[in-house]
Amino acid sequence: MWTIFLLTIHFFVTVTKLLGPGGARAVVAESMMMKQQLIVLNRSRKRGPSIEAMVEAIIERGIDVVIIGVPEPGLLLSSAYFYRRIADKHRVPYEGDVLAYIISHPTLKSDQIHPNAAGNRLLAASVSKLLRDAGTI
Repeated sequence: MWTIFLLTIHFFVTVTKLLGPGGARAVVAESMMMKQQLIVLNRSRKRGPSIEAMVEAIIERGIDVVIIGVPEPGLLLSSAYFYRRIADKHRVPYEGDVLAYIISHPTLKSDQIHPNAAGNRLLAASVSKLLRDAGTI
């Protein structure tokens, strides 16, 4: 019953958008954005195993690993869950907040996603503190 209610509301919202300014273009644009979001979310599920394989290969070669979580797209930026899981499993230092902080502050970015000089200084300071706390430097 709840599903039918939600579908009915969605139907009326879509019809309202079709009748409003932009009409079909607005509905198509929203559908494309939703499709892109689903592709991105699915991609993150596939990245976890490949990143873990890379971490294992690096550790097997005797190289120290630090994991810096990359935020997933969304309203509230946070690192994908698998970064923490991989770091905990392999007992390697993990920083999961600094990139989300940088990306959410325009004064720390040179474009939509890349840190500028101030953002890179913050990233370097965060990684330096992480390495000091881990006892590696």
